[in-house]
Amino acid sequence: MLSDIGRWARSRRSRSVAAGRRPSGAQPRLSIVVPVYNVEPYLAECLDSILAQPYTDYEVVMVDDGSTDASGEIARTYADRHAGFRLIAQANAGLGAARNTGVDAARGDYLAFLDSDDRLPDDAYSAMVSTLEATGSDFAIGKLKRDEEGRRFAMPRMRENHRVRRVGVTLDEMPRILADVFAVNKIFRRSFWDAAGLEFPVDTRYEDQPTLTKAFLAATRFDVLRETVYLWRIRHDGSSITQRRDDIADLHDRVVTKRVSTQAVARMSPHLLDLWRADILPVDMWEYFRAVPGCSDEYWVMLRSAMAEFWSEETVPFDRTWIPVQQRLMGLLVAHDRRKELEMLIDFVDGHRGDLSMELRGDKVVALLPDPAVDLPETVYTLGEHELRWEARITEATWDDAQLRLRGFALVRNVATAGRSTALTGRWVAADGSGEDDDGTALERTAGIEPLSMPRATSFVGRPSQNYDDCGFTCTVDVAALASLLPGRATTWRLVFERRVGQLTRSGRVTSFDRPDVDRHPVEFRVPGGERECRARAVLREADDQLVLEIRPVRPGTDPVDPPTPRRVSSGSDGG
Repeated sequence: MLSDIGRWARSRRSRSVAAGRRPSGAQPRLSIVVPVYNVEPYLAECLDSILAQPYTDYEVVMVDDGSTDASGEIARTYADRHAGFRLIAQANAGLGAARNTGVDAARGDYLAFLDSDDRLPDDAYSAMVSTLEATGSDFAIGKLKRDEEGRRFAMPRMRENHRVRRVGVTLDEMPRILADVFAVNKIFRRSFWDAAGLEFPVDTRYEDQPTLTKAFLAATRFDVLRETVYLWRIRHDGSSITQRRDDIADLHDRVVTKRVSTQAVARMSPHLLDLWRADILPVDMWEYFRAVPGCSDEYWVMLRSAMAEFWSEETVPFDRTWIPVQQRLMGLLVAHDRRKELEMLIDFVDGHRGDLSMELRGDKVVALLPDPAVDLPETVYTLGEHELRWEARITEATWDDAQLRLRGFALVRNVATAGRSTALTGRWVAADGSGEDDDGTALERTAGIEPLSMPRATSFVGRPSQNYDDCGFTCTVDVAALASLLPGRATTWRLVFERRVGQLTRSGRVTSFDRPDVDRHPVEFRVPGGERECRARAVLREADDQLVLEIRPVRPGTDPVDPPTPRRVSSGSDGG
């Protein structure tokens, strides 16, 4: 193995970066690089997912990295049958080297990467290419979903990063995107790739993190889209080398890539180092903590050395990292050389299936974990703000003339309400400067919130030990009365909640809604106001993944809107 992956910055300096030096012939817009190695059961499905794409201005550069099964023959068949598919064969050199070979042979203005055991969703590339054409950004990023035995889902950080479409964004504006160390959910502008000197490290299992970290640090701007663009197949058969966390070679490679990436952040964006150490660097360490039962003494020593290298009082202490509480405790047990206690903690967490009990102490939430008999700071057990995420979901919205009736739930994760004093209030706030009070602050009015039993809130969180059934609510608003506050003016209103549980209080907006059950048809109504009486039109609209209420005046002569058929909203329990 290479020390600190030194070769990834040296081995390919002679590559030309001039477009005129690329292979001649018709130049596709997009080059899709597909490294191939012993993926016979998956390769055809992968390549067929490319052929099914509605975006067709591409070439596919397949690199057979010395496969010993039938993968090479399958790839050759696609190259023979389909224009734009090319196959390069080389002796086995690893994923990073195969990708680099494909990049060298690519002729397109844009670069994409597809691992040959994964697949693409129905339209992976159209949105990213069109966005790059419009913005001129260095690369575009789409949502990646895990594909685990037919169950497809985005990881929490991925969902959060892609909740809102953001184009032309900088790393300083969105630093937590550094955790997105996947090459495969992005399209890069080839000129940027070359100018930044990007390539993949070789002789390591973790090619993406150093390369993607450098890409983010070097980018002038990038685009973040909401669309799902990649399906990452999770294999549980042990055939993927990056799933062997108990292998000391795997741990070595992970430590080296973290070191190289940390050095890049320190060199290019030192002001991001604290966030890097607190939020990005520790996110995958729990996998190695969990590999400790049964590991070798050499593995344990290397793991402890990594903890000392990356987290300390001089940098960021591990108990102040932004990872779940049980992972922070695991890390500190490693740092304190308490292997037996770590194994007991892992058994405890597994015995509860990760569903830990939480205790509310004043305005703090503390995890009830076994006492490891080690003198640890209280912050280890206290949940951070990243673990107390606000959730407010609208499950139903209906209209009855100008009466808007909402139903949903609003809660704070890890702060169950069963058996505790709790209350929910709400207010409608004029957004985006569309309405102001006399003192210049945003115009707002109290929302009529009524409590509702809703077991769905508990199932939404998915923690059986945490009951949120009484976090449901109904809200009825007279939209004509809202419109009368600013007659004849266009306004946008957001619903803002505040949830109190004991002495803890948190507030937030609507974070999600059930699309099929939210009526987003426009409704027209009369706005009372004496001589200033007029008509207006209201509609629920999605804005930045939130639900807002828009009210617009109706000008004389405008065609009226047919009112929707009212649906009855029940006032009792939703039955689950």
